[in-house]
Amino acid sequence: MPHLRIVDDELWFAVQARAQAQEHRETRRGAGRPARHLLSGLARCGQCGGPMTVTNGKRSYETVKVYGCAYSRDRGKAVCTNTLRRPVDGINDAVARWISHTVLSEELLLDVIQHVRILLAERTTKTTTDLPRMEKEATRLRTEIDRLVTALATIDQKPEAVIRAIADRQEELSALEARLRGAKAAPEAIQLELRRMEAEARQRLDELKGTLTRKPEQAREVISMLFEGPIKLTPIETPEGKRFWVEGAANLWALFAAGCLKSASPAGFEPA
Repeated sequence: MPHLRIVDDELWFAVQARAQAQEHRETRRGAGRPARHLLSGLARCGQCGGPMTVTNGKRSYETVKVYGCAYSRDRGKAVCTNTLRRPVDGINDAVARWISHTVLSEELLLDVIQHVRILLAERTTKTTTDLPRMEKEATRLRTEIDRLVTALATIDQKPEAVIRAIADRQEELSALEARLRGAKAAPEAIQLELRRMEAEARQRLDELKGTLTRKPEQAREVISMLFEGPIKLTPIETPEGKRFWVEGAANLWALFAAGCLKSASPAGFEPA
């Protein structure tokens, strides 16, 4: 029944795509044994696209865990020349610090909220523009119903076609009046929804920051949730020597209970 829809096709398919992506991530996280390191299974080599693996390495005279390209280690330089190995704890700290300061920032949250407000205002303007046309159509339907009812009252027999015509127009009018009520209430409802969305997003922001800094065992879940695509580690030269440049695209869906935007932020994680 198209006239009974409460969301449009664009929103419906966006929600379905989001649900499928969430199911895919949950399936991916649930497969196999739990990962012991923050970026295991999430990080890829920026040169060959192969997975980054954790092995033993040396830091001065100390044996430490390091991230390195699995393809370079297992298949040799013919497949990937990325032989850089960097301590796991340093990269994990840099990634967590960048996410906390850049992705989970109040400034970015306010930017997204403002963008949502602009989009909703545009949609409300379009709906408001349609109000005169809908009002005119509602008046026409009421007039036709009144005429049909008057005609029906003047005859003894009640033709089925006339009764059906009244019922059809009444059904159409009811749906149109519901749309009119929604359109007139939309601006106020949108402001209430934005305030609710912002409050929930701020709370979620604080929770995720706390998880990153105080609960290392759960920080991987935050990374997996915020970054749908791979996190790439590419070797670069710095004054201190070779380091990994870490980058990825952050997805702000997680911050919004009724989110409809993604903010892709090319990660400038500091070299680690």
